[in-house]
Amino acid sequence: MTTAETAALKQQRFQTAMGAMVADPRFVEFIDALRELRESAMDGLAECNNIASERVTLFAIGKIDTYKDIILMYDEAKNRAADHAQTEAALE
Repeated sequence: MTTAETAALKQQRFQTAMGAMVADPRFVEFIDALRELRESAMDGLAECNNIASERVTLFAIGKIDTYKDIILMYDEAKNRAADHAQTEAALE
């Protein structure tokens, strides 16, 4: 299995696991907290006096990107679940 195939398989497993949690209120609360953390990290990065070094800046950007990726996967899983529910309702 190639590296790309392995990465795609891991991504699919992650999306499947997340799809099962989309409707859980605790997970929705967790995602909301991640959104707040992302906003806070972006605000901190925007303040020039907080940029101590290139390394710290790159760390902050990586953290923001990680939050963004998790939130994006959640939003995609939520949209897939809504589409699936709509399709199921149309078939009944």
